[in-house]
Amino acid sequence: MLRWFKQRRRAKLRARPFPPEWAAVLERNVAHWTMLSNDERAHLAGLVQVFVAEKDWEGRGGLALDDEIRVTIAGCACLLLL
Repeated sequence: MLRWFKQRRRAKLRARPFPPEWAAVLERNVAHWTMLSNDERAHLAGLVQVFVAEKDWEGRGGLALDDEIRVTIAGCACLLLL
């Protein structure tokens, strides 16, 4: 039953429109983004949305995390799932 809730929550996250600012961050900071097909980009974008939403983000040493840092880390991490 818990798996169903998790899958449902993730499907809702992936159904949201992908922010254009995030796509610009991925294009700028994730080298493989430009090499991916449109289907792969859409899949990676969905994975990034879930990753950013589900992880607890905490900066160390006074670092203030912004969306650029979160999306870059998520994009690099989620490339492994493609």
